[in-house]
Amino acid sequence: MNVRQPKILVHFLFVFTRDCCKFSDMSIEQIAAEALRLEPKQRALLAQSLWESLSDPFQEPAELADAEVLALARERDRQIETGEVKPVGHEEMMSRLR
Repeated sequence: MNVRQPKILVHFLFVFTRDCCKFSDMSIEQIAAEALRLEPKQRALLAQSLWESLSDPFQEPAELADAEVLALARERDRQIETGEVKPVGHEEMMSRLR
């Protein structure tokens, strides 16, 4: 966090975290609604702070090794070619997920 950021951001984060039980009971929608009440510059600073708190997904260790990923891809390809599974288009997959 940049030292020059306004005290309002620090105050905002304090208000949100001072009461752990209250904070943990808030939904993402409630937190977002409160954050949206901030002035645009304050929201930008909050967004920057949250973004910087995330780890870089490209520096995280992969869940599967390259050999495992390749083996999985070959197995999926075999399943499609043999008719064991049917490929689904993007639109259909998204409608199923909704």
